[in-house]
This record gives sequence, structure tokens and C-alpha cells, in this order.
Amino acid sequence: MENLAGRILRQLSSLRKEVRGIRQAVLEEKKICYTNKEVMDLLGTTSQMLKTWRDSGLLGYSMIGRFYYYTRDDIQKLLQQTHFDAFTFDKTDNETSDGNS
Repeated sequence: MENLAGRILRQLSSLRKEVRGIRQAVLEEKKICYTNKEVMDLLGTTSQMLKTWRDSGLLGYSMIGRFYYYTRDDIQKLLQQTHFDAFTFDKTDNETSDGNS
């Protein structure tokens, strides 16, 4: 009986952690803006690069006092403007000229 109770407690603990993770994901989804640090972490970049993107007009932002804020839309537009499509290769481009073509 003790073993059963222990398994149930472990499963409840695991479920509690999973619910916390789902809750955090939902809260982040509802987030309306991101700070410099959050965008730097998200994109793996530096504050200087964010400044370059802001100054060049690639990254939209709001400024409240001396703090910059970015919406999800600002970030998505940056990614779309700097996106390059993957190359596609025609199957015939990859064949060698050994007479089998």
C-alpha cells in the first residue's frame, strides 16, 4: 500500500510541474510586449544589434521613459524582413555528368 501511495504522490508531483509549465506558456502567449533583455535572449543577440535594427527601421519598438519595448508583431516583422528562403534544387542539378543522365 505504501508503494502505491508513493507512486501516486510522484505522479501528482509530475502533473503539478506539467500544469505549471502549461500555465507559464499560456501567460507568455498573452504577453503584449517584450523588454530588451527578453528580445536579446529570444534572438540570441546583443543590445548593440537591437539598437542597429531600431535605428535602421528593421525593428519597430515603443519607448516609455528610457525603456524600449517590442511587440510580438515587431519581432515577427523583423524576422520576415530578414528572411531568406531555402534553396531548392532540381533533381537534375545534382546528377553528375558521367553519362547516366
